[in-house]
Formats: sequence, C-alpha cells, structure tokens
Amino acid sequence: KKSVRLKLNTIKSEFAGRNVLLVDDSIVRGTTAREIVQMARDAGAKKVYFTSAAPPIRYPNIYGIDIPTRQELVAYERNEEQIAKHIGCEWVVYQDLVDLEDSVRSLARVDRPLDKFDCSCFSGEYVTGETIGDSYFERLHEKRNDDAKRLRESSSGGKGGGGGDGDGSKGGGGSGGGTKGDGATSAVNAAAAVLASSSSSSSDDTDAAMLPSRNAIIQAMECYNQCYPLDTDDENRNERNGKRVIELSLSLPNDGGDDGGDGNGGGDGALSLEYQPGDSVGLIVPNTAESVEFVLDVLAKKKVHAKNGANSGSSGSGSGSSSSSSADDDLAKQWVSIDADHPITIEEAISYHVDLCSPIKNKRILSFFATVAAGSEETNNQEEEAALRLLASKTPDGEKLFVKLVEEQRLTVYDILREFPSCRDVTLEGLLSALPRIAPRYYSVTSSPLANGKKANARNNSLTVAFSVVDYLTPSIAGTDFGRRRIGGVATRYLECLSSSFLAGNDSSSSPRYKVKIFPKASQDFHLPHDLATPLILIGPGTGVAPFMGFLE
Repeated sequence: KKSVRLKLNTIKSEFAGRNVLLVDDSIVRGTTAREIVQMARDAGAKKVYFTSAAPPIRYPNIYGIDIPTRQELVAYERNEEQIAKHIGCEWVVYQDLVDLEDSVRSLARVDRPLDKFDCSCFSGEYVTGETIGDSYFERLHEKRNDDAKRLRESSSGGKGGGGGDGDGSKGGGGSGGGTKGDGATSAVNAAAAVLASSSSSSSDDTDAAMLPSRNAIIQAMECYNQCYPLDTDDENRNERNGKRVIELSLSLPNDGGDDGGDGNGGGDGALSLEYQPGDSVGLIVPNTAESVEFVLDVLAKKKVHAKNGANSGSSGSGSGSSSSSSADDDLAKQWVSIDADHPITIEEAISYHVDLCSPIKNKRILSFFATVAAGSEETNNQEEEAALRLLASKTPDGEKLFVKLVEEQRLTVYDILREFPSCRDVTLEGLLSALPRIAPRYYSVTSSPLANGKKANARNNSLTVAFSVVDYLTPSIAGTDFGRRRIGGVATRYLECLSSSFLAGNDSSSSPRYKVKIFPKASQDFHLPHDLATPLILIGPGTGVAPFMGFLE
C-alpha cells in the first residue's frame, strides 16, 4: 500500500454503489491521485471522476519550488483523457488557467492591482524565457530526476552496509555494491528511525517487547515501498529496486553457563542450536502486521456488533461506539486454547496459527469463505458468494478465473477479507479450523561453527544466513483495472525491517535487538567430506550459492 492509505480511510457507506467525484488541490506525479481513485473503487464506487483545483502541471518550476522534472509529471505530453486513464478514473477535470488568474486578481487591493503571475509550471512560459531552451531542461532533468537524487544520497550517505559487526548480532548486506544505493539510504534510515522510536517507547521486558509494534512495522515497510518504487516508467530501475540481498547474522542463545553478561549468548555456555555447513534453519514468522491488525479489527467489530445486538433494548448507540474503540486491544489479549496444555492470546493465534498471507492454493478455502458470505447480512453477500463459488468450482470458467485472479495475482486470505466484506462475518473458530498454520521459511546457513570457534572474539555463538528480499508486481490483467499488485515476502520483508538499524550503519550498542524464532533443519547428504583436503567442485543448480559460503568458510 502507498503512504496515502496510512493517512486516508474510506467510509464504505459513502462510496458503495455510487458515482463519486474526487476533488484535490492539484495532480503532480499522479501517484497519490491513482491510489485515492483505487481506494474509492475498493470501497465499492461505481464510477470515479477526479477534479483538480489547479490547472495541469506540465512543467517544472525553476525559481525555487522543487517540482519534479517534466518527464515525471503526469500531465507532461498527456491530454486529459490520457491522464484519466493513467490514474484510473472515468474522466479528469482541471481548473482553467485563465479562470484561476482572474479569481486571484479579484482578491487584489484596488490600489495594488495584480497584472501578471508566474504560471510557468502550468504554461511553460518563464519570465527568463530568453535564456531557457530544451537543452536547459535536459540538463535539469539529468540533475533533478529521482535516480539522480538517489545517486547523490548514495554518494553522501557514508559507508555501505556490510556483514556482521563482530559481535554476532548485526545484519548487513544489500543490493549489488551495498545497501546505500538506489534509494537505500533514505529507506533504511527512515525505517530505522521508526523502529527505534517504537523500541524506545516501550519499557516492557517481556518477549513481546523484544519486537517492534505492528504499527512501527507497517510504517517501516512503507519507508521501503516509497524508496524502492516498482511502478515507475523506468523498467530497469524497477528491476533494480526489486533486487535486494541481505546477509544477516543471528546471535544464538546458550543452554547454560555464562552468557557474557549481555543476554545474547556470548558466553561460554553450550549452544542451544548446533549446525554444520550445508544445514538450514527454519524461521517462524508472523503474518504481516497489516493483516493481523485487519483481522483483529474484524473480530473485534463482530464482537461489538453481537454485544450491541444483545443489548438492542437500550437506547442510543454511544455505548457500542465507545466499546469498539478499545475492542481490538481487549480482544487481542484474551486467551484461547488451541493446544489443550498451552493457552495463547488471540493476538498470537492470529499472528502465528493461521496463514493469512500465503497465496491461496487450496480451493476449499474459497468454498469456506463462500459459505461465510452466504450467511452474511452484507448488502452484496449473494453476489460475493456467487463469485467465490465460481472461483472455487472446477468448471472451465472457474478454472480460468482461478488462474487469472487467484494464482497469478497471488491472492491471500487477507485479500479475500478485504475484497469481500461479507466474508468478515467469519469467526475466530472458523479461521482456526479452516486455515492452515503459517509455514516456517527455510534458509541455508552461510557460516561455519568452526570459523566461529577460530574467531571467538569476532563472531562467537552466531550463525549467518543470506536471502533475497521478495518484492515484485503481479502482471496486469488486460481490459481491467486489476493487477500490478505489489507482493512482498512475508519473511524476507519482515527481516529487512528488523535489520534496518544495522543496514543504516548505526552503532550496534545502541541499536534495538529483536528476537526471532528459529530451529535447525539438518541436511542428510549435503555436507563436506570428512577429509577437508578432498578436492571439490561446487555447482549451484539455480538455488543460489548461500551454502557454499559456509563450505568455504
């Protein structure tokens, strides 16, 4: 989601089934307008029209206002019909420049009439026009376009991210030559600041406090989304932004003995996790922060609605509104028994015990939600039930739509709950019974415990993994507004956020240290020979060279 979705929310009842006219002060790049239009459509608007209170901005301002270069302006070399198509609305209406000038003149004092204005960003007419030509704007574009700005940030951003910081707790790495290029400087610094603020605001010493808040994770991911756009007109840039590689070192706890005094397993006790090169580690990750927030909100509203229904004899609805404001927190902290001997909070159940974010592969999940929709009181529940039944069917049309809309677009349970409001009548019991548990993610170990032993002061009691951050756009669907969805890896983007402070090059002693749940997965055959003098030929069959790094170390 773009940052606009963090600032604005649609009220579905105001949009559903209506033709909507959106009014904004101006349209510059068109990215915000496109996102707002999509939000209106997501809320059920039949048709969406867009009005700009400013004339089309087609040219940069060269007298002190930092307007993007003309190639980055949505109105440059586009007519209104093309702009409307670009931002996804039926049509767009702009303010007329002459009318705008007249309206400003009408506000002038009689003794100080206004004659001319600098309207260069609208008209392309500059007061120093005799010194300006196409060559000037070409040079301006070279200096001020987004890629040039990021290159300057890269040059002045200090040293790039690298491997561990020597104490076995620091992650590093990056894309190509390090983490400081292609927007990474601003991304990691902004994300690190968000997470640091979240950590400093908590005085809790529990395990839950060893992770940033969900809201902080959401904001940190948005920092990366903004600095690594995937939908620019420059396909090479999009491809670069989607390729980020991180090497992450994890401190290992020990089972006993001295922990070195820092709580990070840096002492002489026995390691609780033993491995050798060629092995993997499994990482237990939560669902995305956004999906957990959404589902908790859905369950909380359902609970409040049920309570209000039971108390329908009382006058007024104020009590229901006030209770819903804290319903999310109250619900999240309630206990539920999944394993008879291990009760957990509902928040933990939603985070770890149901898979909300993996692409749907089993049609039975769609059938389940079709049944939920059938029993819903939502206005469009019959249409939504029919759509889900079709997607779950084995008919030729159903199979074709499943491939196009579910498989290729990587739809998840979280997407179904967002796109089909009638499915939000689902219960916690229904989710726990119908959905699989979120699966662990496996990563090859890129370090060797023997090397750790030789370098005890540098990387004691740690292991290292390397991974590519999963971040891409789904294909567009011809003839529709659907598609081009940004898909991020549940685990890799989560780890990227947790590593932000280290990737930013911050002092490890002051950087927040987060706990992640891992377990060993030993390889049966993929190990070095016992005689290390044996000659080796290492062949990577398209699966990466990560384990070979451990062999060589």
